[in-house]
Amino acid sequence: MVTRRGFIGGLVGAAVAPSLAKAVGDRDIEPEFLRDWLRAGRIPPMVDRLPTHPRIINMKKAGLQPGVYGGTVRTIIGSAKDIRYMTVYGYSRLVGYDEKLQIQPDILMGFTSENDAVFTFYLREGHRWSDGSPFTADDFRYWWEDVILNKELTPGGGALELRPHGNLPRFEMLDPLTVRYTWERPNPNFMPALAGPLPLVIYGPGHYLKQFHKKYQDDFRLSALMKENRVKKWVDLHIKMSRASRPENPSLPSLDPWVNTTAPPAEQFVFVRNPYFHRIDENGVQLPYIDRFIMNVSSSSIIAAKAGAGEIRPAGDGCRLYRLHVPEGRREALPGEGQSLEADTRLARGLAAEPQLRRRCLAQAFPGDALPARAFARRQPARDQHGGVLWPRQAKRRYSVAG
Repeated sequence: MVTRRGFIGGLVGAAVAPSLAKAVGDRDIEPEFLRDWLRAGRIPPMVDRLPTHPRIINMKKAGLQPGVYGGTVRTIIGSAKDIRYMTVYGYSRLVGYDEKLQIQPDILMGFTSENDAVFTFYLREGHRWSDGSPFTADDFRYWWEDVILNKELTPGGGALELRPHGNLPRFEMLDPLTVRYTWERPNPNFMPALAGPLPLVIYGPGHYLKQFHKKYQDDFRLSALMKENRVKKWVDLHIKMSRASRPENPSLPSLDPWVNTTAPPAEQFVFVRNPYFHRIDENGVQLPYIDRFIMNVSSSSIIAAKAGAGEIRPAGDGCRLYRLHVPEGRREALPGEGQSLEADTRLARGLAAEPQLRRRCLAQAFPGDALPARAFARRQPARDQHGGVLWPRQAKRRYSVAG
């Protein structure tokens, strides 16, 4: 018997989004942070930046007060590679977990699954990368044909989640906003892999990455780019410039709520709001509310002292950090504003010791929004540059942030 399940996230949004779009057009609700960009013509007005049917996060329904724009989160990290936590804090995924640990569309408008073997993904019309370029099915096609099927870029044959029975699925681009993956037998781990803390990568900004691919770039220019980025092979160049799990490339277009503006090596990394982010609240205000993350690389010996003094918030120190993209609009609730962190420190210790407390805390932090599975996993396998699992023989297993 063939079973079919699906979640078309736009069904509710389709009824509400037109009125919200009108509200956005009628009211001046642009973030102050983006005013200079608007005046300079770098970005269009909000009504033209959002997808036709953006994802709507209803704060009041979740028991929260709608937030206000503004604020900077200042935090300390132990090394430059820890900027990878930003992809967990933002938790922007094709599909993600809600507070009941059910998978729902996020970046996707919706999806259908037949017998866990045929998965059809529907994209949001008008959705854009952080550089303003359209996000379409062609970004899935590029990653499938030019990355996963390229034996130089993916010599292992693709992530294990894509070939649980040994063979890769059949990929189809049905139209500019629809793609399909078909396996001969069920692959129930496919969707959880897309929703995880280190998600399986099946798409990328092809319009940007083609310049680093030998199929699309001439040898002379490719050699110059390799020299400029200090790599010896075009494969290493493409991997370096496309790595979204550790956002070191400020030029790499992103779908996350905050995008990096600092190239390594650096002692401070600044992430700013993505003007094309696809979520809004019930008032038509574009998320995230917070404008910037400033991450300072510092010695681990002084992190505890600075946190105790309330000067900074260590990355991952408590569950309130997970809700920064949906704050309650109270300035005193924002980290880095000089308030005491004593309660948060106690909470963080409790979260580490009590899985049930961690579950309850994060369920409150993500009402109506996506819940990071990383919060519940005691261990997470390392992944390669394409999101494929590196098993123990290939890499040391890593503890999760909250575990």
